[in-house]
Parts: sequence; structure tokens; C-alpha cells
Amino acid sequence: MDYKYRNVLALAYVGDSVYEIYIRKHLFLKGIEKVNDLQKEATNYVSAKGQARYLREMINQHFLTEEELQLVTRARNHKSHASPKNTDVATYHDATGLEALIGYLFLSSNDKRVEEIMKVKNPDLENKEEIAKKIGIGAVIFNDLYNSRIKDEIFDWDTMLNFNGETGPYMQYIYVRTKSLLE
Repeated sequence: MDYKYRNVLALAYVGDSVYEIYIRKHLFLKGIEKVNDLQKEATNYVSAKGQARYLREMINQHFLTEEELQLVTRARNHKSHASPKNTDVATYHDATGLEALIGYLFLSSNDKRVEEIMKVKNPDLENKEEIAKKIGIGAVIFNDLYNSRIKDEIFDWDTMLNFNGETGPYMQYIYVRTKSLLE
């Protein structure tokens, strides 16, 4: 059965469950076994903001196929009667797009692609703490250099750590990506 043209909100409903199962499994296998700790850590991934950020990263990395992008766009553009509780409408729609994509792939029995999408963030990356520290320091330095010395500086972690646009992490990503292509 082709699920591509089914109701995208129904696909998102299924995808939300699949996504949460993958995240819970990942966190459990990381060694987190206290339920409160699992819940706190899962919120970083399962929230609309986390899902929207994840989707944007995949789009920016050109990770999704044209067919997948079409489904995501359809889900993002779908008129929803529900209003988001803890986020803005655009972020909510992006999260819905990711959930619909995962729901579609899961129902289509494309488990391999679901696995690929869930591993985009390199959950098994070694030296994560060291890399995160370097990216954070680079983000702060870039933000300081980017802002005008005459104006008041606005210290906003979300803006500084964003992987889109003129930010430290984005510039670091471009550098590493370019270097890998040249090697």
C-alpha cells in the first residue's frame, strides 16, 4: 500500500510514536536507566523545537530525497486546527513534517531509511563533550566578532548555536564539510 498520499497528520501521529521509541532506545542504550533522567534527556529530542531543528539540519545537509522533501512540505503546509502549546507555529509545522516523514517510512516498511534518518545526528560520535565545547567556544567567539562594537550585544544561545546562517557552528560545519570534500 502506498502511504505517501494518506492524511499527513495521521502519518505524523504514527511517526511521533516511532520517533519517540527510537529516542528512548538510544538513551537507554547510552546507559541512562533512571526514569526521570530518561524523561529529561528525551525532552531534548522529542520536543517540537528539537524535532524542527533536526529536520532543518537534514534539509540543509541535503540528506532527504526529493520524494521525502515533498512529503515533508505537504505536512508542513497542512492546516492544523490545533495550536502549539510551547512553541511557535512554524516550529510546530516543521516538527509535524519530520513526524509525517518517519510515519510514512515506517508504514512503508522502509526500516533502513528510518534508521539512516535517526542516525543523522551521529549519536555514537566519540569525544562528543570535547567537540561540543569547541563548537560552543567557537560560537561565542564568532558572535563577539560578528556583532558591532558600537551596539549593545545580545547574548542568545539559540541564535549563537544555530546551524543556519551566519553563526559560528555553521561556519565550522562549512569548514569541515569543505575540507572533507578536498581530501
